[in-house]
Amino acid sequence: MLYKSVLEQLIAFFQKNPVAQGKPTTDDEVLNVEKSLNVKLDEDFKEFTMRFGGCVVRDAQIYGIHNSEFLGEDTIIDLNKEFSDYLKDGKK
Repeated sequence: MLYKSVLEQLIAFFQKNPVAQGKPTTDDEVLNVEKSLNVKLDEDFKEFTMRFGGCVVRDAQIYGIHNSEFLGEDTIIDLNKEFSDYLKDGKK
């Protein structure tokens, strides 16, 4: 669970910088990510992306399903698959 003080700071940040925030992720989308990547996502990450989507907070880039326009269109699924393919190609 996100700390109340952190949550309040994030809400204040996104109120001042709405373009840095993505669209929140739904429960079904979280389940799809977990199924697609064959992982169990961290509870804090799920809570974060279900509130704020993929976003930019100062220097941090947090990818989700519906990202801020600053992050482009690549989702967390796309990025993980690209990195996985990169690792596979590097082992040949």
